[in-house]
Amino acid sequence: MKKFIVLLFLLISVQLYGKGLLSDTLRAKFQKHLFIGLKYAPGFVMQTSNFFRGYNENSAPIDHNHSGTIILGWQSYGDREWEQYYGYPAYGVGLYTATYPGESNELGKPIAIYGFFRGPFKRFNKVALNYTVGLGLTYNWKPYDPVTNPRNTVIGSKETVYIEFGTNVSIPLSKHFELVAGGQFNHFSNGSLKKPNKGINLVAPFVQLNYQFNERPEFKWQPPAPISKIWETNLALGYGVKQLQLDISKMPGVSPWNDKLFNACNLSLNFQRPVSHIVKAGFGTDVVYDETFNTTLAFDDQNNPYKVHGNFWDGISLGFFGSAEFYLNRFAAWTQLGYYVIRKNDNEDGHKLYQVVGLKFFFLKNTFAAIGLRATQFSNADYIAWTIGHRIKWTRKSR
Repeated sequence: MKKFIVLLFLLISVQLYGKGLLSDTLRAKFQKHLFIGLKYAPGFVMQTSNFFRGYNENSAPIDHNHSGTIILGWQSYGDREWEQYYGYPAYGVGLYTATYPGESNELGKPIAIYGFFRGPFKRFNKVALNYTVGLGLTYNWKPYDPVTNPRNTVIGSKETVYIEFGTNVSIPLSKHFELVAGGQFNHFSNGSLKKPNKGINLVAPFVQLNYQFNERPEFKWQPPAPISKIWETNLALGYGVKQLQLDISKMPGVSPWNDKLFNACNLSLNFQRPVSHIVKAGFGTDVVYDETFNTTLAFDDQNNPYKVHGNFWDGISLGFFGSAEFYLNRFAAWTQLGYYVIRKNDNEDGHKLYQVVGLKFFFLKNTFAAIGLRATQFSNADYIAWTIGHRIKWTRKSR
């Protein structure tokens, strides 16, 4: 997972440099548009597991944390069309760290490296009401261990994905300083790649102070191009792996978690069309095969687990979804909200309402690679899908 995400970030960086986001010279970007920021966020831990409610070493709730972030970013000003369409956004990278006061090092001290994108909902002269999204990797967790850390069922690996969504208000204080204040939601999960993995969800107010190395740029404006009316079909095949909890009710002293991985794959068909210069909306269907729905684990004479396969069709699910895609040149962030009309429900995660969030990169004109997190009930990570897909446009752009 780490190698794939790092490779995707490298591809994004190269493409952004050549296609618009980083198309200015390095001198222009670093001397005219660069800013540095410091952010502090006192967070509230959502009580989604017994570990946070008090089933931990201190027998006390873990209900808050403190985080700090160093941000390196660029403020766009409209030298490319996409910057105008997104309302002259800011984007860059952040280095995040957090502590959980009162917990006895059962969680660790996480450090995250992530990319962010901040765009305005609305600008009021120089003040702006914004949204922010971020995605990256988190390191330095202290994961579950059946002997040394048995109560931590929220994180099963030393590394997780970092996801951030937020809203905020940005206020220029001077030609160089900017104040940003608002709230954010953070999610940490490994996508069920290694269990236990209930995940961590945080809600936090924050305050951030940015310093623009040169004076804030004046925004440029140019007449927008007509919105495309082309319908398109996206066909995508995704693959991932996940773990399954063992039934150890008759085996005292055996850990309920193991290193056995189960396959999951999905075939998706999506129909969509642009509804603005930056958003496509549509609908589609998913066919999912999940090995955890038709496979169980048994034990040999040495108590080593092995897979026992059942009826193949028990592993098949069929879902329908609505979708939204935010696109920029060869890149897109997309989300889906769906419902399984066919899905076996005696699995540990047999919920029928599902969600997908992910990133695409079009390495050919109409062929893309993507990574997406599939989840159920808006909180339970199902698996991380590595995806390859192709786009077919129905008609030519009308003149």
